[in-house]
Amino acid sequence: MSSFQWIGNHPGIDLVNTVRASTPGQLVDLLPDWAAITRWAAAATLVEPSVGAAATPDDPRAEEAHAVVVGMRDALRAVLDGEAADEDLDAHLAGVPVRLTTATGPPWVGPQADADPVDLVTVPIALAVVDAAGLPRARVRRCANHDCVLRFHDTTRGGRRRWCDMATCGNRAKQAAHARRQQRRS
Repeated sequence: MSSFQWIGNHPGIDLVNTVRASTPGQLVDLLPDWAAITRWAAAATLVEPSVGAAATPDDPRAEEAHAVVVGMRDALRAVLDGEAADEDLDAHLAGVPVRLTTATGPPWVGPQADADPVDLVTVPIALAVVDAAGLPRARVRRCANHDCVLRFHDTTRGGRRRWCDMATCGNRAKQAAHARRQQRRS
């Protein structure tokens, strides 16, 4: 079973959610190494599992690529939280090797089929980060649970989503509200 959560409604937001609170005030990085990044990219369907398997941790560029992806993730979080400017994210995106071509047809942007396996993983992640940075900021929110650090892209019609997931944070909030009402009655 995967430890990754897919509640962001966007792969770039799900990338940001690879840092989460295990207990209040204590963060856990779910991407501690290149192997975790390739597993995440495959699970996020940004790359085929065979591509992730080809981008092995013993590749000489894997450590550098790991730092680039983690840097993009952290910069995207800061941009979405209003703590950094888009230019800060651009500095991290500059570390992603991209060769543009029209030879392969749509989607027009991305790694070449004969690219280095590390690039085949890094480039789609970078494209998801760029796309997430372009989402309407008013619709990218942090969970209303003050102990939760997860974010999501609110795609609801009314734009009133408050919780990362109703099964966890939303349910806890409803249970706490119910307990408070019960205490007041007694």
